[in-house]
Amino acid sequence: MTGRLTRRAALGAFASIPATAALATPPKVFPDFGSMPAAPAEHPDAALFALEKEMEEAYAAKELALEACRQADRTYEKEKSERVELSPPPNPDEYYKFVPMSSEARAALEGMTMADMGAGRYPPAYEAWLREKKKWKAEAKVAWDAYEAERKELIRQSKADGLEEAFDARCGEHYDIGLQIFETPAYTLEGMLVKLRAADRLEVQSFSVDGCGAFESLAEDIKRLAGSA
Repeated sequence: MTGRLTRRAALGAFASIPATAALATPPKVFPDFGSMPAAPAEHPDAALFALEKEMEEAYAAKELALEACRQADRTYEKEKSERVELSPPPNPDEYYKFVPMSSEARAALEGMTMADMGAGRYPPAYEAWLREKKKWKAEAKVAWDAYEAERKELIRQSKADGLEEAFDARCGEHYDIGLQIFETPAYTLEGMLVKLRAADRLEVQSFSVDGCGAFESLAEDIKRLAGSA
């Protein structure tokens, strides 16, 4: 299918479906798509209603995991701000910012042959710069390693490690349930509204950004209920 099918267009397409295909619409809770209906076992779209309930529970778990990450970030930033010594020291790999090569050392380097460099025969000015750089990097590494150890300990204390992985897992569960909803045929308008609410939860707006088949699924439902499939 080509073109864009927005939620507004999908709702407009419902008008072509025979009235017998729709059940009574429950009182609205969601402003655009109606509320989540009760799901008697005999309802044709009972499977979709059950999946929507799972998706709402997964969404709530995802939001709790996100808040836990935010709280851990706030704790980490607060503790870091209270420790002046946690300001990062110079990075040993950025020695060139702190041990600049003198003009004499640079001239000596430019005058070296490949054979000299391969054999380690360095002019005195360049060799002196190499010794200075090596000494600075060794001292900077001690300070950097101490900083990294303290930073990682702060993260551990704030419980930030592991929380992001938990949040990613909750996001994956939420998304996977959405995919199950789109893969399940809808037999009534209420079932199709479940899909629209799921698309809204996953922030799917149109065909141009639909990577999970939300509106393709709705298009198939519309054709089936309209009797054109």
